[in-house]
Amino acid sequence: MPVPNAMTTKAPNVPRTTAKPQDTQRNDVREALLSAAMKLAAESRDLSFSLRQLAEAADTSTMSIYTQFGNREGLNRALSARAFGLFADELKRATADIDRKDVVPLLQRMAQAYRKFAQDHPSGFDLLFGDINSFDTVPPLSNQYEGLPSPSENGYVVYGLYYSAFETGVAQGVFRNDAPVRLVMDSFWAQLHGLVALERLGYVRLPQEAEDRFAYGIEAILRGLK
Repeated sequence: MPVPNAMTTKAPNVPRTTAKPQDTQRNDVREALLSAAMKLAAESRDLSFSLRQLAEAADTSTMSIYTQFGNREGLNRALSARAFGLFADELKRATADIDRKDVVPLLQRMAQAYRKFAQDHPSGFDLLFGDINSFDTVPPLSNQYEGLPSPSENGYVVYGLYYSAFETGVAQGVFRNDAPVRLVMDSFWAQLHGLVALERLGYVRLPQEAEDRFAYGIEAILRGLK
């Protein structure tokens, strides 16, 4: 076997990384700001923290906040998008192995995902659905999904998963068809939120009791929509 000539043999092509140091640094700053903002919101139970407080908590400058988000409204919308992203990830994990046409088990999983999101990411949950929510984080109406509001692509994922499940259920005759799909979905969400909110307030203290009440409550809600 001939030995390759070291002078003529070409070195293998090595793919070059395209990420620029400044881009990585900007992403790091953005992540630090969003994480710090979520923590401050959880501590104060609102979005009243100052930008100076946020900059200090993230170990950066107030100018970085304006560079990343433009203004306070941009920051609040980014926080909302982050929270919707966490919720969307939870929904996708919970429903990954469920047939989308089998709507009752699908919605039971989605209800569990809503509860788990509230348990694992309380500040994100409150930002979207609870005490921390403010008019600055509520997005404008969209004509997608019959006018459902969404602040971001993540919001469309969340609303779309719920809406599609109920749309399929109504079309199959699983749920009543005497009202628009959105009203059927809103009825489910309002009662689901009530179960989660009561549990978070401490009305159900024993873990097994909480599991049993939640499972029974979701079954009762879905049965009532038929």
